[in-house]
Amino acid sequence: MDTLSPLEANRIWVERLDIRFAQELRAHDCSAYDLKIEPKAWKDASGVSYKVRLAFALRPREVDQCCYSKLDVAIVGVFTLPSDTDEAIRRNLIPLNCYVILYGFARGLVAQVTGLNPGGPFLLPAVNFMEVLRAQRAPRRKALRSEVAQAQ
Repeated sequence: MDTLSPLEANRIWVERLDIRFAQELRAHDCSAYDLKIEPKAWKDASGVSYKVRLAFALRPREVDQCCYSKLDVAIVGVFTLPSDTDEAIRRNLIPLNCYVILYGFARGLVAQVTGLNPGGPFLLPAVNFMEVLRAQRAPRRKALRSEVAQAQ
């Protein structure tokens, strides 16, 4: 069984990194933050290269319980697959694995940037990207069902 993925990350960069301390430093309680996540993926004309952007923001539910008043991050990557990659494999890898790779990159970056503060490094909460992808695809599925119903 081949466990290596044909997906290759060619380039990853930080588009936005905005981390702000709250007025008072408190414990890092991730449950005290609301997470808004905005993933997006584009395919180039060749069909083998993809640009993927993962933007997310954490805002405290109650400012006095959190170390940070704002965490805004946007990470972008360019990913490729061999041109002979089967379409089923392509659909399984893009965009889900790209989102996971980018979030892992962002997680390390945020931990490193916040690591020298008095409270220690901030570790981004785990995200279920299967649910993110389902939510992202839900409006398209609903529109498609509506079109099918109208055609009948």
